[in-house]
Amino acid sequence: MMNKMKHILMAILMGSMLSTLNAQQTIVQYLSGTDKDHTINWNFMCTGGRNSGSWTTIPVPSNWEMQGFGNYVYSKDGKDPEQGM
Repeated sequence: MMNKMKHILMAILMGSMLSTLNAQQTIVQYLSGTDKDHTINWNFMCTGGRNSGSWTTIPVPSNWEMQGFGNYVYSKDGKDPEQGM
């Protein structure tokens, strides 16, 4: 009985290992740049604060406040009405 269980478990283990060999390869596609040295320019407009109301481009990934837009917010008080578009 114990020998039969070992054969069943071995068959399950081998089957699971073989199924992973046929798995699809993961493809990574970035919607923005990968880091500060490899950015992509996106069209951007901020609704309030500095440089608001005009379309321009900013590098992504980045922070719109550091790119000269909006207002600096140092807390999570919910009083920041600006939005990036």
